[in-house]
Amino acid sequence: MKSRIYTLALLFVVVSAHGVFANDDSADLTATAQVGAAVEVLQQEDLNFGVIVPGTNGIITVSNGDTGGSGTDGTTTVGEFLVSGQANASVLLNFDLPNELLNGGSATLPIFFDAADYGWHAGADESNANFTPVDFGAGNDLSLTFDGTTPEITILLGGRVEPSNTQETGTYSATVTLTATQDL
Repeated sequence: MKSRIYTLALLFVVVSAHGVFANDDSADLTATAQVGAAVEVLQQEDLNFGVIVPGTNGIITVSNGDTGGSGTDGTTTVGEFLVSGQANASVLLNFDLPNELLNGGSATLPIFFDAADYGWHAGADESNANFTPVDFGAGNDLSLTFDGTTPEITILLGGRVEPSNTQETGTYSATVTLTATQDL
């Protein structure tokens, strides 16, 4: 009987001691995330050389305030993209440019892009005034930072086509791709 009393007393001491030494604590934190504006590239104007004559180069120039071309029908336009994203974020731009236009058949028309054929300006100003010429053609990236107030950048593209003297008539086209990668 004494051993049962000692066992019960020992059990009581162990249980009581556990309650004396136990100590719990906790803390909270707040999980947050800010979702920034996704980068978006929109085509605004196609690069259009208009009607050109065989043997005569078609040229679209990009210069401050002058976005003219040499087509004979008055429909020439500088290619234009609008890139938008998160305010104050940097964006990396890269062109994938063709080296020829196709007429839907087997005829091709060489197209060229030179250093003076690229430009950009902040915002979506349709007048194309106050742009900065920059060479970032095939294989060259351009890194810019979106404005803190108006996170938009307009990219301009000119070029040159060189039809031969015996160039087959028809409409020639190819895809020009501008890729934008935003770094928040």
